[in-house]
Amino acid sequence: VFEDSVLDLYHNRGPRPYWLIEGEFEKCLKVMPGQFVLVTGIPNHGKSRFLDQIAMTTSMAHDWRWAVFSAETAEDQHIADLCEIRTRMPFFDGFSLKMGEGDLREALDYIRDRFVFIASKDHTPTADWVIERAKAAVIRHGINNLIVDPYNELEASRPSGQTETEFVSQFISKFKRFARNHGVTVWIVAHPTKIYIDPDTGQQRIPTL
Repeated sequence: VFEDSVLDLYHNRGPRPYWLIEGEFEKCLKVMPGQFVLVTGIPNHGKSRFLDQIAMTTSMAHDWRWAVFSAETAEDQHIADLCEIRTRMPFFDGFSLKMGEGDLREALDYIRDRFVFIASKDHTPTADWVIERAKAAVIRHGINNLIVDPYNELEASRPSGQTETEFVSQFISKFKRFARNHGVTVWIVAHPTKIYIDPDTGQQRIPTL
């Protein structure tokens, strides 16, 4: 039953892993379409910015389209950050000359074509709420990647009486099913609950699963 699909994989005709950032990072991580990817790390160490870099790099290299649910960053600020990555110039005045208005308009046109922002201002969003809007983005805009940043914003919708373990299990199952059914890679940013300071070195310990 699976002979044709296995032969397609063997001859590179089926899904294949894609690189995210060319160079040394390419050796560390590649992703398959429809995967569930968890991004974590020490707070305020650049998880969101790093994921923005991956999103812009892959949209330019692979023509990927992204839906973004980013509850902690205002949409205009998020777009300004993406413009910096696209133009490789700062958005504001500083040590380097900021991007010109022509560069900005080109970047805005590019982002408008390849990024969809899922905004929730009036209520606490749920996993189902985000997934329904992501499904609409698949149909309307052809997105093949979804960012949920951070998971903690959706965890706030956990029903009373449901344990966190039960909620996490259902949460992952829902997003994995969406990823598999629609061929969308799902990127979840999760902040660790607490960062411990190593008493011997005074350094923050690397978060673990």
